[in-house]
Formats: sequence, structure tokens, C-alpha cells
Amino acid sequence: MRRGVVAVLLTLLASLGATYASAVRGYAAGMAVAAGRISTFRPGQLPDSCTGATVVADADTWVDQASRNTNYGSDLALTINGQGSGSARALLRFPLPPAASCTLAIATLRVFNAAPTPGRTIAAYAAAGTWSESATTYSTMPATTGAAVDAQATTGWMQWTVTSHVESMYSSDNHGFVLRDAAENGPTAHTQQFDSRETGNKPQLVLQWQ
Repeated sequence: MRRGVVAVLLTLLASLGATYASAVRGYAAGMAVAAGRISTFRPGQLPDSCTGATVVADADTWVDQASRNTNYGSDLALTINGQGSGSARALLRFPLPPAASCTLAIATLRVFNAAPTPGRTIAAYAAAGTWSESATTYSTMPATTGAAVDAQATTGWMQWTVTSHVESMYSSDNHGFVLRDAAENGPTAHTQQFDSRETGNKPQLVLQWQ
């Protein structure tokens, strides 16, 4: 097959939206193409910006009611506790990639629980105001907004479906999340030790688009 004919054939196939392969070029050069080695390209079906993305936290800290004015932004663990005067909460924030013209299908918050207290429910809320990893304390932490999303305490990666929270962050302000024991002010300590972004198990926000 002459090279000129091959060029015309490739142009015709592309205009028709058909699948064509690198095998054609190999054939034109007199080379055999092994089965399973054909790579295809489908015009009109190129990947677009609506692909999944996983982002890691760019800020996290925890706050302790028993030490109301202490900041823990550099700690390796994010502590949550539901005990009365010793309640503790974690705060996490993630950079959000551009949404383009895509629709958010599912957003999943994932945090690694290295030392859980089983039987506890951990609630994820959207933070209602600004906070700083290096300065926020229990006395200055933001309030929460919206409904809680609950997950049972377990060892390893815990997950919360936070799609509506993230949609609100895209449409207004992104202040991240607050994690807390769903039943604070109890008589005994029920601590959780989540890995912070200073560890290998950095908190994640998994976004799926459509």
C-alpha cells in the first residue's frame, strides 16, 4: 500500500468518526502488528475535564476543650473526644479543583483512624467560618453549618459522603469540615486518633464528576 493512499485513508476514517489504529502505519512501513498491540483513537470521545480527582488536605488541626487556648496544628494526630469538659474536634480543609461545566456526582471525605474507640459515631459537618491551621484553638474555632453526615468509628480509612457539603463550598465559601463525636458531653472519654496531613495517611477528599 502506498503512503499517499494511507494518508487519504486516515483522513477519511477520521472524518467519519471511525476507529483507526497505529497498525495502519505499521502496515504501510511493511511491519507486522502483533495481536493485542493495536491502540485506538475515537474522534469525538476524547477525555474531558469531568474526570475524578482526589485531593489531600492543605490544612488540618484539632481543638481541645480542656486546653481552650492551645493550638495543635502541627500534630501528627487529630484527636476527637466526646467527653464532657474534655470534648475535642478536628478541622480539615481541602483545595477544590475547578469544576468547569461538570456536575458533581459524589464527594467522599476519607480520614485514617489509627486509634479508634469502637461503638462511637463520628459526625462530619461543614465549617461555617474561617480558621487557621497554625492559630485556631477551641476558643476561636468556627461554628458548623448544615446537616451532619455520620460514620461509625472503625480502624483504618473512615468515609463520609459529603456531596451536598462540597456543592455548597463550590457555590459559596470553602471553609472545610469539622469532625466531632456525635454525642459530646458524655461522662467518659471516647477518643479517636486520626492521622493528620503531616503523616503518610493524609486526609483525602475524593471527587467524582459527571
